[in-house]
Amino acid sequence: MSDKKSIIKFSANIFFTVTVCVMFIISLCNLFLPGFNYYPKEFPWIVMGAGLIGAIPSCLLCFRKEPTRAEFIMRCVIHFILIEAGIMIEGALLGWYSDFSEALLITATVIVVYILVWTITYFCSLSTAKNINRALGKFNTDEEE
Repeated sequence: MSDKKSIIKFSANIFFTVTVCVMFIISLCNLFLPGFNYYPKEFPWIVMGAGLIGAIPSCLLCFRKEPTRAEFIMRCVIHFILIEAGIMIEGALLGWYSDFSEALLITATVIVVYILVWTITYFCSLSTAKNINRALGKFNTDEEE
């Protein structure tokens, strides 16, 4: 698989993960926070827009060679800042918040979604790594016989 194909695949996975996580968090907020009613008819498009805003900067997390810890952390910080800025701009344009406290709520929601996406991505990657290691172990066992 070429680098471009893997970057597109990675970005698509992030897009769908972010989209589902945003819908989940907003649904929880609607359920448990009084006055947090946010389901306009454009809701699916808004959520997909947020997913796209989250997926595009994810290209920063694709490395050609193994990054150092400092490089990885720096890219993660830049990644988060770009996503936070993009979502806040989308929110300002779509009227999600009108004062500082509402903006803080959107910021907190972005942080929760960001952590949730990282957690899901981590466990999916861990599962993939385990499957690859199992397949390699089986391959090596078959080669020895």
